[in-house]
Amino acid sequence: MKISPAYAVAVCVLGSLCAIMLVGGIGMMLWELGRRVPLTSRSDASYQSEEYKRIDADRARERDALAQSQGLYTRYTVESLLGDHREQLYALREFEAIETWLASLYEERDDPLHFHNYYRTMYMLCEIEHGRSPEEMREVLDDWIGRYPDSYRARFIRGRFLIEHGWHVQPGEMGDPFRGRARDLLMEAEADLRAAQAMNPDDPNPSAALILVAMGLEQGKAEIDLAYAKTIEIDPTNLVARYNRLHALLPSVGGYWEDVEGVVSESESAKSRFPLLGVIHRYGVRLLAEKGKKERAIANASDTKRSYVEPYLAQLEENPGDLMLLCNVAYYAYKSRDYERAAEYFALVGDRFHKNSSFEDLLEFNDCRATTLVKIALDQPQPFQSEQLMNALEMAPNHYYTNYAYGLALLEEGKLEEARQMLEYATTCESEHYLPWAGMARLAYESGNCPEAVEMVEKSIQLGASGEDLHWLDRIVRECGQAAFLDPTGQPAVEQ
Repeated sequence: MKISPAYAVAVCVLGSLCAIMLVGGIGMMLWELGRRVPLTSRSDASYQSEEYKRIDADRARERDALAQSQGLYTRYTVESLLGDHREQLYALREFEAIETWLASLYEERDDPLHFHNYYRTMYMLCEIEHGRSPEEMREVLDDWIGRYPDSYRARFIRGRFLIEHGWHVQPGEMGDPFRGRARDLLMEAEADLRAAQAMNPDDPNPSAALILVAMGLEQGKAEIDLAYAKTIEIDPTNLVARYNRLHALLPSVGGYWEDVEGVVSESESAKSRFPLLGVIHRYGVRLLAEKGKKERAIANASDTKRSYVEPYLAQLEENPGDLMLLCNVAYYAYKSRDYERAAEYFALVGDRFHKNSSFEDLLEFNDCRATTLVKIALDQPQPFQSEQLMNALEMAPNHYYTNYAYGLALLEEGKLEEARQMLEYATTCESEHYLPWAGMARLAYESGNCPEAVEMVEKSIQLGASGEDLHWLDRIVRECGQAAFLDPTGQPAVEQ
């Protein structure tokens, strides 16, 4: 019996990507509000802790070093909203330059996407990161206000930073009342935000942040509604206020599901002015569903299976060529396994990357781009298939999937030793994923080494091979004269 490598790759990867689909929902919504906005449920109490941030920073450094070692920063042009302005603020204290830069961003307020990015940029200036303590940041922001007492931007950034600092002191769930020092910080934040609001009544961001203050200080629904109404009056397309209010109205913090439905419905109707608001609508629908209100979710969605790709595609019609939007379409298409569309938008992006897109970092962007090349190649005839698989391997030489796919292609050509080298390397790239071991099972079977084939099948199963993957692994076992581990219905015949 021959098992097609293309079939094996396709079937295996479908199973391995099922878990990734969850990413297209609630989690990735955060990336529209800022890289790691602490506005969702923070049930892990360490989320805002210094230890969590240290671990997060260590991981980022390790991944960045991998990207550097693979020459990705040479290959790609990297763009970001923030640039080097954070260092300009906190290390160099070039307050006048920061004021000028933020003023130029504010001038683009007639474009909803640019104005949304204006908020994101200011948020990133006040996000607490490992390596610079909240106390150090506070001292710089105090200095800024001391030198520019009439700067509403300095007041807003310090106020928004103080909310972050409160979460840093008291990690927990969004909506938890602030106590002790955290409460004191939130009261200081309120004073700064109201001062900023008074200095420039035309900037909606202080009002949007006051929704968070009202939650943390238990000021009640009326105060939340007032801050929200003020924000929407100034900026009818404000995404952040809708997101904050959505969580402020959850029953867990004294609201009602009807209130949540109202935000979901309103976001759907408002997206004609700012298509990206469709993300809020989808997020709200998913939130209703995950909170056990499936009937409410269905009632508030014309199609609960619509992809997160759609809001970005619609926004691209308003902002054609925007790199961050292009990256996000590629991201969500990839995560929803729409590889043809992902390939189309990866091609439009080319050798560029936007740091504030939904990809975790440049390394993930490159890996997803290479994996997409593999998926498209599997449907192509030779020699184009092998050429594309090689291109993917050159793009991501240390990714298990590119090595796995190219190894199977070599196996199909009868190049067993070369295939073994690729597949063995795939197991070193990711030893805890079952795909490389499934490839080794395929190699051993084609080499006539049934004992090794069965051993590799068992390893694959131990690492989580499931669904359709089990069927072709089961066929290898049966061809090797072993008892099938699937019964005629496709269920495990014995406990593995």
